[in-house]
Amino acid sequence: MQFRWIRLALLAAAPCIAGCAALQPEPRFARSEPPPERTVPSSPSKRLPTWQTRLALELRRYLGSPYVWGGTSPAGVDCSGLVVAVYGAALGLELPHSVAELYRVGKPVERHELKVGDLVFFRSRPASREPDHVGVYVGRGLFVHASPSEGVTVSELSRRSFQDGWAGARRLSIAPEGLPVPEGDR
Repeated sequence: MQFRWIRLALLAAAPCIAGCAALQPEPRFARSEPPPERTVPSSPSKRLPTWQTRLALELRRYLGSPYVWGGTSPAGVDCSGLVVAVYGAALGLELPHSVAELYRVGKPVERHELKVGDLVFFRSRPASREPDHVGVYVGRGLFVHASPSEGVTVSELSRRSFQDGWAGARRLSIAPEGLPVPEGDR
């Protein structure tokens, strides 16, 4: 039980690990949606939320949710559904609800270059060519994913099964303001 609280604390600290400027410009919204509610920093040392913070907060909403194949809500979610739901709610991205298709989005990233928000992919069957599992890297060797046996949880990349099943990582193109980069600008 104590280990679960440590995981939650690490997940909450992930945006700080990513590092960011003291203040960031107010994002411009491409659609006619209102900006999210914000509080104005009382001093320059407090920063506005970054896209990583929004992503981490959305991931926290899903922790402990049960695994449901095809699901995309905290009531039940599968691994690719978690990615689709979290990136959609936090950043307005529309992503495919398929591990194989997600593996073709963004650009490849080497394991030693992982940053908060990168998608990490695994093969549960070593002979398989395509990955069949995906999660979101949150820093310090940890990632959030929807496990069929545990539901949405935080796991260590160093775990033997994840080392053996490593298929790669992808980085989505996110503008500094946290908005998706248009297709032609990637």
